[in-house]
Amino acid sequence: METTQLPISAPKKIEAMVLEDNVVNMIKNMEHSGYRPLFMPELVDARISTGRNNPVWKDVATASIKVTGESRHGNYVVVYAHMPHPMLIADHVRNGYDNNQFTQKFGILNMPTVLFQQLLDKEDGKNVFVLDATTAEQSVPEKADMPGIGTIELKVEDAIKHPLVIPFLGGCERAEKYLAKHAKTAGRRISLYNTPDSKYMGSFPIVRFLSNAAWHTGSFDDNWYKPSNTHLWIGVPKSYSIKGDNGKLVLQQGE
Repeated sequence: METTQLPISAPKKIEAMVLEDNVVNMIKNMEHSGYRPLFMPELVDARISTGRNNPVWKDVATASIKVTGESRHGNYVVVYAHMPHPMLIADHVRNGYDNNQFTQKFGILNMPTVLFQQLLDKEDGKNVFVLDATTAEQSVPEKADMPGIGTIELKVEDAIKHPLVIPFLGGCERAEKYLAKHAKTAGRRISLYNTPDSKYMGSFPIVRFLSNAAWHTGSFDDNWYKPSNTHLWIGVPKSYSIKGDNGKLVLQQGE
């Protein structure tokens, strides 16, 4: 484990935990240390406000999730959630594996339907975004040499128009700022990966953690790797929240 300074606009500096581990161990270690993993909008805000040498520009997994499931009306939808959720409880996840309530298959975790419906009810276009699953999956076509994984490379200036970019990054204004920073820092093209989870639907909605890579052209990734695999995570103390404010991060205590 290491620490790094996040570009926080506040009276005091904040130490961020940089941890490389699988999702279950990450949650346990951060909980033990009084930390929590960054959500995607927080990671994006940190990248907007710092240079490429900061660890936030590495291939970082986040606490944000994409969940594919069936709505109360019988339609398959995709939810992008950038807020606390049951999959961030280590015992919940570990016991779920032991009891076979959650399954692992190329990054798949299953979420109980009642919790998925609760996420749907929180749709606000800010922390929770809901899209039609067919539209989402057709926007990132599968490749012949990568069956089961959709991928597309976009020009940075056109990426904001893609239907998954704003929900993935956490809002239009944030996405515009991030893409502008990406163009200066990582190049004029960016990749988007999306797994067509409606193909794998069983009895429960499918959960994937979101990551934001920086290798090659950079990429937005719904993390199709197995949850047992090791990823880089960045955390902040639980007693603080960080929010974007005109391209800088504002540290707030007790939220």
